[in-house]
Amino acid sequence: MITKNDRLIWERPDGGISVVSPGDGALKKNSWEEVKSTWKDAGMPANHDKCTVADVPSDRTFRNAWKWDGAKSASDFPGKAVKLDMPKAVELAKEKVREVRNPKLAKLDADYMKADEAGDSAGKAAVVAKKNQLRDAPADARLTSAVDHDSLKAAMEAVIGEIESVS
Repeated sequence: MITKNDRLIWERPDGGISVVSPGDGALKKNSWEEVKSTWKDAGMPANHDKCTVADVPSDRTFRNAWKWDGAKSASDFPGKAVKLDMPKAVELAKEKVREVRNPKLAKLDADYMKADEAGDSAGKAAVVAKKNQLRDAPADARLTSAVDHDSLKAAMEAVIGEIESVS
């Protein structure tokens, strides 16, 4: 019997994974085999597996760095069948840091030009220090040394908090 907690999961050609929950039509089927045959006709890849909602992390912060283990085993999410590709997750964290940082850098560029036009060398030096801090943010050791989802998320949030405090 198929329930709302069931999921189909597979690895896509791009290396990511897709997780699909059964719709009302699938819930009316008697077995996954019936569902799979219907979905196969609609282009479902042959390498899909069945899992449950409990096998999929509820925190989607690094969703694009998930990978399918193919079996239930210990992973970055203990007891989950979905693992976290840490190098990819670190890159996603760096991208998020850059997303928050870039508007600040643009504002500081304008501040630098104003200080330059005013002949304010102390103002220019202060802006340069802030810009250097922001430029270094994606390479922060807390991001690159994170060992799991929780430590990476905490590091990313801390770095973003520091970026947001730069004015």
